[in-house]
Amino acid sequence: MPIASEESGRITLCPDYGSAWGLWSDSPLSAPKAGELLTPTHFQFSEDLTAALRLWIDQWRLNYADAPETSSPSWRYGFDRESWAKDGDEIARLIGEELSGFEVDRLYRLYLKDPVRSSDVE
Repeated sequence: MPIASEESGRITLCPDYGSAWGLWSDSPLSAPKAGELLTPTHFQFSEDLTAALRLWIDQWRLNYADAPETSSPSWRYGFDRESWAKDGDEIARLIGEELSGFEVDRLYRLYLKDPVRSSDVE
């Protein structure tokens, strides 16, 4: 069921090394405590959306954020990053459904421009 919003808001969906959930917004439904990063709870996401987001973020961590310190940011060889981005598009769509009045920025798509590691780099 969509959450009615008196005001429109904006949420950016973008995994990041310092954020467990990749959620960024100046207008969450409930404000985080000082120094706390945003979580699905701040937006009252459904359990299904939260689970999908967790799996999607975990895929990013396992296939992008795991790059060796000696290499530039890159995707693991053989990982289907286009499929990962499509999953992100579905999550963004679901966020838009659940947060009526919120616009979802799909900043995660910027990661698609980063290279794929050669197969011999672990």
